[in-house]
Amino acid sequence: MTGIGGVFFRAHNPDRINRWYATHLGVDLAPESYDVSSWWQKPGPTVLAAMPASATAPSVRPPDASLRERRLVETK
Repeated sequence: MTGIGGVFFRAHNPDRINRWYATHLGVDLAPESYDVSSWWQKPGPTVLAAMPASATAPSVRPPDASLRERRLVETK
């Protein structure tokens, strides 16, 4: 594993939480497309995004999960 590519979690008010992280911790809002750079840690990019609390939100699976992380790995 070379890093964490993102942490995604459910929230009842994701916009408010995302803005709080941006304002208080300097974590940029998640980009809306791959053409826009995301927040960078050293040595690479990371996305931190509160997701809708709805169990039908497609970004956090399985439906009863409250957190998802993406790990960065190198393949040989």
